[in-house]
Amino acid sequence: MHTSLREDLLFLMDVGEISVEALEDPSVRMKASWALSNVTEMLSELRKSGSKVASEVPNTFICLLGNAAVRVQPDKNQMQANAVRALGCLLQFISTENLGNESVQELVAKSTACLVQSLSAGLMKVRWNACYSLGCLLGNTDIVSSNHIDVASVFAALLSSLNTCSNFKVRIQAASALAVPKERDIYGRVMQTVWSGTLTALEGTKQQVDYRELQHQEQLREQLCATICHLLSLAKPEDLPEMGRAALEYEQNISVAFKRVQTKSSLLEPLQKSRDNVARIFQVLSDNSTAKVLKLLDNLLKERELTDLLPLKGLEIQ
Repeated sequence: MHTSLREDLLFLMDVGEISVEALEDPSVRMKASWALSNVTEMLSELRKSGSKVASEVPNTFICLLGNAAVRVQPDKNQMQANAVRALGCLLQFISTENLGNESVQELVAKSTACLVQSLSAGLMKVRWNACYSLGCLLGNTDIVSSNHIDVASVFAALLSSLNTCSNFKVRIQAASALAVPKERDIYGRVMQTVWSGTLTALEGTKQQVDYRELQHQEQLREQLCATICHLLSLAKPEDLPEMGRAALEYEQNISVAFKRVQTKSSLLEPLQKSRDNVARIFQVLSDNSTAKVLKLLDNLLKERELTDLLPLKGLEIQ
């Protein structure tokens, strides 16, 4: 879409209203759901870009689009995927100002429930979109720091998908969504549950899979390592002793997993951040489990540095 139209609120509202109306026509219902998801994506982009237009979007329009997506969600296949995508974009768009409206509050609660329900949909594309959309929700601090949704139930649903879904792409997206929150407080009382569930999922990557799934299994392992680093980087002193004890139960598997993905440059910064945070906490606590986690991270970083140096010396990594 042309840039000038992306910030033309009247145009977006016209397209949105036409899309919602077209959902009632069976002959174009599929395409209308696709158009609806595109309009909500444009709204999401307005919010992410910091456009002033985002603050001008009426609450009534937000509710019009959201309630239409909620009604479409029970449909089958691609329409359901479009509806789930639309809900995720809206949850990414909604701000504290919007949450002052009671109808928007109700929409947030309904949308979250729909997304959690969609994690058990028959079509894997719907499940993937649900994981992605729940990640959008967890990334919206305005919503998750309010009392309008049960954040713990969102984490529980994502952990269930991560550890029970047979589809690797869905599990990868679930692991990614679990690492979206940028503040420790968003995890609340379920921090240890998310940590343990992530370690359990990493343990599951040792299982043999069909050769056609090897690439996806490796991608899942990489994402789980990134999620582990993210959680450690946010941990507070009161978190780490229990997190450390849980990690020590899986110490060998953690080491093996990180060694297998240590050539991934995207993991170096998260690994360093997690190590630095654990080191700061160790200076305060000096407990045995924290010391062992710090030693584990130091060893992983040293192995990573060695991996970077060996090719320069013409050596092969065994």
